[in-house]
Amino acid sequence: MKSMPSSHSEFAEHAYLVYGSAQGPEMELARRLLRLRAQVHIVCRQPLDADLEPLRRDPGQILTDVPRLPGLHGVVVAPGSPGIESKLLDTPDVGLWAQALRVNALEPLGLLRALRATGRLLPGGAVVLLLPQAERGMAAAASATLHHALFHERRELSPEGVRVHFVAGLDTSAPPQIMTGPLLFLLSQGARWMSGSLLTADGGASLRKVPMQ
Repeated sequence: MKSMPSSHSEFAEHAYLVYGSAQGPEMELARRLLRLRAQVHIVCRQPLDADLEPLRRDPGQILTDVPRLPGLHGVVVAPGSPGIESKLLDTPDVGLWAQALRVNALEPLGLLRALRATGRLLPGGAVVLLLPQAERGMAAAASATLHHALFHERRELSPEGVRVHFVAGLDTSAPPQIMTGPLLFLLSQGARWMSGSLLTADGGASLRKVPMQ
């Protein structure tokens, strides 16, 4: 019998890029991909655990390295720098806003455009954006710029065979391993007929906010 298109064997020998913070669920995804024998490239400002640190590039370095990257079957971007947590109305400092916009929107967007321009986003691959929770203040507000840009650029990427997905509702208190399942699915060929979709993976928390009557 033919195997399911989302079989974990499909990740072996494929290349993926993970852009995020040291403590986010995206790093557990990187570990899971490595266990599935994928090739993983990581972009992160903070030092990582010993098992991932050799794979890390700084966001300031990655653009010069793009031409040397292999073709990528998937890119996962998780904006929301842990160092930018201020509340929106309590932060009149224009410099902090500029930093939040650069870190959480302009740098990852510049990387994605460089990957596209150099043909590093392979047909059949996927770009997955993890949306930070609203409580992340400026970081979440700034990353909304990236969300908006990718939502509209998905139409340009579609003829090139590149899918775009969004994941919301990430619960930072949940074990990071829980999040790898939905992310692997969106990267897999099991989601090949999906693009522009928003997947809420919050353990049902959003349902509790809906009035019962």
